[in-house]
Amino acid sequence: MGVPPEEVFEKLKVIWDIALQQGCKVLALTVPEAALHGRIRERVDAQRNKLNDLIKGYKRDDFYVFDLHKAVPYYSLSDADKAKYWDDHLHFTPDGYDLIGNKVGMALVSILAREKTYHLSPAKRRRIFKDDDKLFEEEAGDPTAIDQGYVVVRRADLD
Repeated sequence: MGVPPEEVFEKLKVIWDIALQQGCKVLALTVPEAALHGRIRERVDAQRNKLNDLIKGYKRDDFYVFDLHKAVPYYSLSDADKAKYWDDHLHFTPDGYDLIGNKVGMALVSILAREKTYHLSPAKRRRIFKDDDKLFEEEAGDPTAIDQGYVVVRRADLD
């Protein structure tokens, strides 16, 4: 029934590789559940699980996976949430697509933040000046009185 998961995965890799070869990053999504019942559900679940395992196991530089299957589970939702997020047994409602967009967006931001942190240059050594520990006369007096002294900001005060 249908196309074998291995064949689907090979076709996905061809598409992903086009973007990766151009220096792009790829965020692949796993296949979510569908509202099926009986023997057909068993067959579809087995094929989907195999494809999802292949997707999650694929390793390349600049290739990331978001587990949509785990993030938007059909069978563990309440009936109200199923009606809110699923239009039929396979397609999502506008609220469902908003939910997916929010979850994928959060995953994408997390990946970008992780990459930015990873690529930060090492911290520079702080320069120390001879007057850093000096107490200026303007600092004496009543700290709540604005008319007494000056506002002095030293690097040491900011750390």
